[in-house]
Amino acid sequence: DVDPTCRTVFGDVKTWILKTIELIGGKKGYQLLIKVHPAEKLYRSKETLQDWLSYQKLPTNIYVINPEVSAYTVFDVTDCGIVSNSTVGLEMLLSNIPVIVVGDAHYKGLGFTIDVYDEGEYEDLSSAIEQGIRNLVGRHEESK
Repeated sequence: DVDPTCRTVFGDVKTWILKTIELIGGKKGYQLLIKVHPAEKLYRSKETLQDWLSYQKLPTNIYVINPEVSAYTVFDVTDCGIVSNSTVGLEMLLSNIPVIVVGDAHYKGLGFTIDVYDEGEYEDLSSAIEQGIRNLVGRHEESK
C-alpha cells in the first residue's frame, strides 16, 4: 500500500513511484503492482494518488490495484514488496516475502527488511532487477 503522505528517500511518493516505474517498466518477466493505501480517500487533497496514477502512461507490465482490494490477494504472486510506510510490509514479511523499505516504516532498520536510505541505493536495486528478483530474495535470506 502506498501512503500518499509518507516521505520517502525521494522526498515524496510520486517521485518514488516514477523512479520505480522507470526501473521496472518494460522489463521482460517483471510486473509491478502499485496499490494505493485505502485510507487515501480520507485525505482532503485536490488530486489523490489514485487519480494521479490514472493519468500516467504506464508500461504494459505495470498495474494499479484498486485501493479497496486487499493486498493479501496478490501475496501469492509477489516475489518482493516495496513499501514506504505501511503495515503491509510486515504482513509480507510474515508471509516470507522480502520487503524493500524506502520510507520511515517503524520496522525499518531492525534487520529483517532491505532498507534504502538514499536514491543511489534504490537505483542500485535496478541491477538486482536485471539479475532477477530471485537474487535479491537470496541476499535477503543470507542477511537473516
